[in-house]
Amino acid sequence: MRTIMSIMVLLIGLANAEANLVVNGDFESGNTGFISSYNYIPHANQYLPSGSYFVGDNSKAWNGNFPQPMFDHTSGSGLMLLGDASNNRSIIWQQTVDVTAGIEYEFSGWVASLYYQSLPNLEFMIDGQAIGSILTHNLTWEQFSATWIALQSGPVVLSIRDLNTAWLGNDFAIDDLSFEATSTLLPPVIQIANPTNSSGCVEATGFGGAVITASVGNLIDDPSIVYYWSNSEGESAVGEEFKFELGVNESTIIFLTVEDTLTGEMASSFEQVCVSDTTSPEIIIISPEYGDTFTGNNLFLDVRITDAVDLSIENYTVSIGSTATYPLDPGTGTSRVKLSKPAPGSAPVPTDILIIAQDVSGNSSSATVQVMQVHDSSK
Repeated sequence: MRTIMSIMVLLIGLANAEANLVVNGDFESGNTGFISSYNYIPHANQYLPSGSYFVGDNSKAWNGNFPQPMFDHTSGSGLMLLGDASNNRSIIWQQTVDVTAGIEYEFSGWVASLYYQSLPNLEFMIDGQAIGSILTHNLTWEQFSATWIALQSGPVVLSIRDLNTAWLGNDFAIDDLSFEATSTLLPPVIQIANPTNSSGCVEATGFGGAVITASVGNLIDDPSIVYYWSNSEGESAVGEEFKFELGVNESTIIFLTVEDTLTGEMASSFEQVCVSDTTSPEIIIISPEYGDTFTGNNLFLDVRITDAVDLSIENYTVSIGSTATYPLDPGTGTSRVKLSKPAPGSAPVPTDILIIAQDVSGNSSSATVQVMQVHDSSK
């Protein structure tokens, strides 16, 4: 059942990738499916105001001053968008479509000038960023085409404007707009095998950080499919898996590209990964043990403090009435210190010994042991 579901998802994705995402891009449904900052003027008029448009089948029927009629690009008898440019570069045509991260799309359309003076210069934009422009020519259909890669999934705004703001001339026709994925390959999914910690990073496993293991989450079992890996540090690999070392408090971006070597189609994705240390030091109280009784000035504390990531813990603190800091042996992580003797008195005194250790990442831990201290009245 799992295999069947995977195939269904893939086929749905391929079907969506091949479709033109622009609604009514050939304008055969009329003045619908898009928005415009221009004024819609459907009636024939020889003196059109700047910033007006119409969806029709004959340019000269819309404006008798045009030298000769222009017919649509699709069939020669259908509809197209006709425009008289504005003087402020406002939006002629705009539509919102949904895209998938990692997919390359082609934004294209056919354009023409309707008058020989002051030729329009039409700019195509995605989310307000220009991807190219085309200088039209009189009564000649020409195609604009540019590719663009979606960095994240979700809606984007497609739009067209005229960079020419001249009043005389500067009339245009637009038809057969299209926004389609250039590849039928779905973006590869990057899976990180390492567990993450509370900070959203991979937990460091040693002084050098961690070995990151990345793999393809939507693997295509086909000999013609090849996966190319790389990261921000310049490391690379080819295959289903990518392993590399990443230090503590470091981050990188993993890039994955899938290629169909038979068709040349490619799709890409990326994932940011980081490594951090959230593991606290381990404190082992070797001696004394809970409930041990000590007489006079003979109380010694033996501890071992270890940390798999931060090997440079040099000191720890002990609280027993007052707080003091003691060094650790850097080679063994152990320490032996003599603690203060009890106050004068005949009854045993319960004494809590608190040990606190902190690593360089700010992680801390504590341990407590309670002993009984008796004052040595002979001294």
